[in-house]
Amino acid sequence: MIFLTVGTQLGFDRLVQAIDKICKECPDVLVFGQIGPGKYTPKYFKYKRSLSLAEYSNYFDEANIVISHAGMGTIINCLVNNKPLILVPRLAEYNEHRNDHQLATIKKFSNVSMFFIPSDLEGDLKQYLTSHKFNYELNDVSPYAPVEMLDKLQDILTND
Repeated sequence: MIFLTVGTQLGFDRLVQAIDKICKECPDVLVFGQIGPGKYTPKYFKYKRSLSLAEYSNYFDEANIVISHAGMGTIINCLVNNKPLILVPRLAEYNEHRNDHQLATIKKFSNVSMFFIPSDLEGDLKQYLTSHKFNYELNDVSPYAPVEMLDKLQDILTND
């Protein structure tokens, strides 16, 4: 199962529509989406506009792969849980965000082997999802800050 999550603050109709089109053309691609407050309503995959934390966790855990906007929460969650991720940035030119900071985010993660960043949204995404070759190297990422960083923060906070 593929889990599409676009956050809860903004819709991401361009991505939701692309996934819906792929699901129409390739009915064996199973997707569940958390699609936020967008205007588009998918016809070819199951979805909810918003999920509780427990629902989100269940879909995330079940997923073989996650598709998301370039939000740091999802990126960190995928890194910590060794979950492959397809990152699609929201773009200002489509009024999906106020600026293109998500392009800078995906650039920073472009060398992470378990992340895929499609250059052609529908074409690349369809090819990747229908190939069912979700090959990636596991990254050893801790959900906790390194000890050195914590020690440095403690020194800063305790020294006057």
